[in-house]
Amino acid sequence: MVRRGGESIFGNQAAGNHSKVVLDKLKTFLNDRNSHPVDVKNLRALEAAEKAHKGATDCIGEFKYASNQEMIELIERRTS
Repeated sequence: MVRRGGESIFGNQAAGNHSKVVLDKLKTFLNDRNSHPVDVKNLRALEAAEKAHKGATDCIGEFKYASNQEMIELIERRTS
């Protein structure tokens, strides 16, 4: 969004750069809390692993993994 005279409402930052700043702050916040943000690349890795998964599971319905931690570990193995 731009104010009259071309000045961004975000001060000297361009409006497009503001979203990057917000996302970077969010990522830092989550990392500081030992969280594991999952992005589209990670979801694709998980989906590929689920499709490749063979055999029975002790999970409910379409879920292939019993815990979030198990899914995070799988994503980390596939994306590293």
